[in-house]
Amino acid sequence: GAAAEACGAAATVAGARVASVGAAMAISVCAISGQSWELATEPGCSVGGVKAALEAAAGIPAREQRLIAGVAEAVDEAADAETVLKLAQARFFTLLRRNPEEALWLERLEKMAFPQDALRRAPSEIKANRAVMLSVVNRHGYSLKLASQELRDDHEVVLAAVSQAGAALEYASEELRGQRDVVLAAVRSCGGALKHASAILRDDREVVLAAIASHAGALRFASEDLRADADVVCTAGLKDGASLEYASEGLLGERDLVHRVVSRHGYALRYASAELRGDWEVVLSAVAQDGSALKHAQGALLADSEFIRKATLVNEFASDFNSPALVVAN
Repeated sequence: GAAAEACGAAATVAGARVASVGAAMAISVCAISGQSWELATEPGCSVGGVKAALEAAAGIPAREQRLIAGVAEAVDEAADAETVLKLAQARFFTLLRRNPEEALWLERLEKMAFPQDALRRAPSEIKANRAVMLSVVNRHGYSLKLASQELRDDHEVVLAAVSQAGAALEYASEELRGQRDVVLAAVRSCGGALKHASAILRDDREVVLAAIASHAGALRFASEDLRADADVVCTAGLKDGASLEYASEGLLGERDLVHRVVSRHGYALRYASAELRGDWEVVLSAVAQDGSALKHAQGALLADSEFIRKATLVNEFASDFNSPALVVAN
């Protein structure tokens, strides 16, 4: 009948399929009110097809339908193999009906490439709607800033937002900015999100290292203790020498640490202590990697003709930076 035709027409919709056995498959749908429908579906019918069939049979718009198979909601998007298998074995669905306004907004926003633009103009009750906000922040995490205060304190909503855009952590509640799993997800997406984490988590070694792995400059937001931790600072420095700017002053005089960093990022010599900027081996290692590092050497080295000779041997371009006009005052 009309239901089977609707399902057949929708069977080509991309997404999780309800597999069939034989020529057709009977599916039962029961609402929590007790009303039920028997649908005859086409082979390979999609979840969207089942919804279309139910709309044809019961007049319930597909956008308002939530079909539950067991304890999981059947969704139209492509699913993992385990979910597809469960749907293939499903013959019974429970129908939960969405609020019509919620359903309209979900349908509208899901079709938009930039849902945040429409969400800005949405009424406050939509910005407080959990299903709508989850749908949006899964694609545009920064839209968390438009959510109601209650949803900014919702673990699932915030976790989805920061996983998509770590910087959205700024708009999470104070409590969630102190939850380790939320902050880890945020800094793995955007190292700079460490700035918005609680003080306790900015002193958490694993959290800080995860932030540094994403962006070495996140070291600036680490606790004072971790900015004085040689292993943490070295990890950041080897990733990006500029991060030495945020290391504790004491570590900038640690010869082994600075030597390792400038050997990979010569320009980082600018952050080294005065003593190390006068150390032949350290400076030559920096110059070998980046000739411009010579301008950060101590004046005594620049006045030493033998040192300048060796500097130009390790990097012929170093001589371009031995002009008094280029040398950084030190």
